[in-house]
Amino acid sequence: MTTATQIVAVLLLSANHILAEVIADSAASGSLWKRSYRVQMFATSPSSISLFPARSTLECLTICQLKPVSDHVCFNTSSKSCFADTNSMSSSSDTADPDLLCYFRCSLARGYSLVNGRCLKVHDTSPAKTDYSVAAATCSGEGGHLFDLLTSQDEVAMTLLIDQLTGVLPWVLLLGAKRSGGNFYWTDGSLMSSLTWLWDSGQPGASEECVVVKVSNGRLHDIYCPHTAFVCQVDLY
Repeated sequence: MTTATQIVAVLLLSANHILAEVIADSAASGSLWKRSYRVQMFATSPSSISLFPARSTLECLTICQLKPVSDHVCFNTSSKSCFADTNSMSSSSDTADPDLLCYFRCSLARGYSLVNGRCLKVHDTSPAKTDYSVAAATCSGEGGHLFDLLTSQDEVAMTLLIDQLTGVLPWVLLLGAKRSGGNFYWTDGSLMSSLTWLWDSGQPGASEECVVVKVSNGRLHDIYCPHTAFVCQVDLY
């Protein structure tokens, strides 16, 4: 009887984790939960942490989905506790803690949208112009960075984003690349050379420091940095 009970318990636990992954990977309430293998470094201040009991990952995510308090949630399988980080500026770091299952989401409540798996937000400051450092600081303050085109999936996301914005915003959007020593680098330090085919005809120039995408054709231009619109990206680890 004990063996049968244990088997049922294991099956229920497995089903529970499957349901949790369904919630984590399904669009609901304007957000998308995705499993994170990097654990949020929670602040010690009580005002930065929402802690409540939960019997399972599913219950933890469901509560946070129905009562949104954070975009960063962890469930401790040992203490049966759900941690919701309410400080969007908290940093994350690698951990080997086997008891924590963590999730991040792209939240429409903060103006972000999920585009081809990328969590993006367009800031339009027109008619005022925003310098690169100010734009980067704005994105960082929201837990992200200026949009980087590191993979083909990023390029698809960029194309889909500008398709949605044609005729709505200024003609170009500031991205994360910036010139240094004759080359352009993305915010993570990656060299931009692998994406040279995205440059528009006659681009890049010799001295402009920043890179924008032209909304009308999806091609890249280099410009002098202050501009009226930029794209922030929050990584869903």
